[in-house]
Amino acid sequence: MKILLSCYDVRPYRGSEASVGWNFSLSLAKKHEVVVIANLFCKEDIDKYFEVNNVIPNLHFYYLNLDFNWSAIKLWPPLLYHYINKWEKKALILAEQLNREYDFDIIHKVTLTGFRSPGYLYKLDKPFVWGPIGGFQISPWCLLPSLGLKSMFFYGIRNVLNYKDILFNRDVRRCIRKANVIISATQDGQKRIRKYWHKESVLMPEVGLVSGPRRHVDDSGVFKIGWSSVFYPRKALNFLIEAVFASKYKDCIEINVVGGGNLKLENSWKRKAENLGVNCVWHGLKKRSESIEIIGKCHLFSITSVADMTSTVLLEALSVGLPVIVPDEFGFSNVVTDDCGFRIKVKTKEQFIYDYAKAIDKLFEDRTLLESMSSHAYARANDFSWDKKVQQLEQIYLGIIQEQ
Repeated sequence: MKILLSCYDVRPYRGSEASVGWNFSLSLAKKHEVVVIANLFCKEDIDKYFEVNNVIPNLHFYYLNLDFNWSAIKLWPPLLYHYINKWEKKALILAEQLNREYDFDIIHKVTLTGFRSPGYLYKLDKPFVWGPIGGFQISPWCLLPSLGLKSMFFYGIRNVLNYKDILFNRDVRRCIRKANVIISATQDGQKRIRKYWHKESVLMPEVGLVSGPRRHVDDSGVFKIGWSSVFYPRKALNFLIEAVFASKYKDCIEINVVGGGNLKLENSWKRKAENLGVNCVWHGLKKRSESIEIIGKCHLFSITSVADMTSTVLLEALSVGLPVIVPDEFGFSNVVTDDCGFRIKVKTKEQFIYDYAKAIDKLFEDRTLLESMSSHAYARANDFSWDKKVQQLEQIYLGIIQEQ
């Protein structure tokens, strides 16, 4: 098949959106001719990758540039979507030119994965797939005050804007109406697509398995919990610190924090840990391989985010055999089963912290359960291999083509 992918972000050495675009492109190109429209800022990383890896003959990249006013975006982050929309319009013009050259069988909008950025490729007279899409999540209102006044306001406004765009965004409605298949990154997204747009979607988490070394704990008597992320308020490390403080075994627990990028927030979290007497090791920002090596020496992995889809670090943790504790929200609920971790309901902040601490205590006390969950975590990660994702995509593509 000849496939056109629209990947605003597609880079080999990054996580999140860039990783989604890259792995979809690379995996599909093993068996199909793949043309990728990407942002120009991706070119440097892609060129570096192919300097040390074999060039894939049927993978072609075309780059589009657009100057962003980052000072304005910093003052008002939603302005980013104005610039992305301008880039998407340029992508439509390029896609029309490329289609005349390649005559694509399938056009697939991959990234950005947020539903607010549908692009315009659905206007081409070709079978069109959109997804995996997400961004529908509503951050639990009861947790927002703990993020600080500024972040409480920001994510509260984001919740309201989510409802507005779900109900009234005309570009989103048009894209969903025209798409032959919509892929949803989360079960919550599936429900919202069905409820508000009366259309079924295919469930496929946006992230895939990235293999790492198996978990190897230095059992020195300290119970190690891994946590890894770029430092954003929504990642809410403070909830893990409070949960460890509430644990019966606080003095035996060590939180290994991998990440950085916001010194003010980092200092705030450090002060909270020091004030509560919670032992944290701050590793700083690390390369992905180094990050996986650090968390692979922990007993379990923690996610405390109040706004996310599925998260690359979740599969990284499972892939090394780490049991995980996550909020029972967003894409985490799709991936974490009772066999490989704990999903913590969010009703009130106090209840969330209390139940999180209970889950930590349970694994601290029951090492047989810990090891059982470790084995199941490793097995669960394999359910999300990129090979399996490509097989699912191929079935979607062939089904569309056969209906034409």
